[in-house]
Amino acid sequence: MEFRSLSVILLLVSFIQTGHAQVQPKPHLTVQPDWPQIFSGENVTLTCDLPGEKVTDWTYCWINDNTPPQHSDEKHYIIRNIKVNQSSKYKCYGHRNHNQGQSDWSNEVTLTVIERPKASLILVPTGQMFTGEKVTLRCDIQGHTDTEWSYSWYKDGDSNHPVHSSDNTTEYSFSVVESDSGKYTCRGERRSDSQRSEISDAVTLTVSGESVGLFCDIILLCKVVFVSK
Repeated sequence: MEFRSLSVILLLVSFIQTGHAQVQPKPHLTVQPDWPQIFSGENVTLTCDLPGEKVTDWTYCWINDNTPPQHSDEKHYIIRNIKVNQSSKYKCYGHRNHNQGQSDWSNEVTLTVIERPKASLILVPTGQMFTGEKVTLRCDIQGHTDTEWSYSWYKDGDSNHPVHSSDNTTEYSFSVVESDSGKYTCRGERRSDSQRSEISDAVTLTVSGESVGLFCDIILLCKVVFVSK
């Protein structure tokens, strides 16, 4: 009887060990970029990683509260041009390619997507400008504090090469010459995560050199009047 009891115990231990050997791995889900808030229009990558497993042995599945499950042979799921309505809690699991087994569910990650704010550009003063006069281009991002952002100003649609950038002020002021005439835009870049605002609508700066000629005409007229007296 003792021998039979020992055999039963050993058999149970064997079953337990076998059961442990069949425990499926637990995926680790990560998101890039890992920002607390993501602006609409960004690209987001969810990675379902199964430690110690070959990627080619698995088919991956991502689910959330708003859209149908997404399946892929790759462990990366890219959400391009993300929308506000794709804010959700995401998780994933893997399904073995050669049998019916699947992994455990991964940890859960939350994507919070908000509308990308749009910059607004104000020209002060407005209207015709003359050479030598001072103009200010003020860049504002409504609903956000100035200290959240650094700012860049652009001319004539060239959004890759700013004419001026600032880390500490929303205003760009300078004395104008005729070549400064053109269409100006601006946008902000959030300091915490380098996400950019939407670029502003363009404002037109028109600079003329006529004020110099007018000033000279006034001086000459004064000289003529003075001499005649």
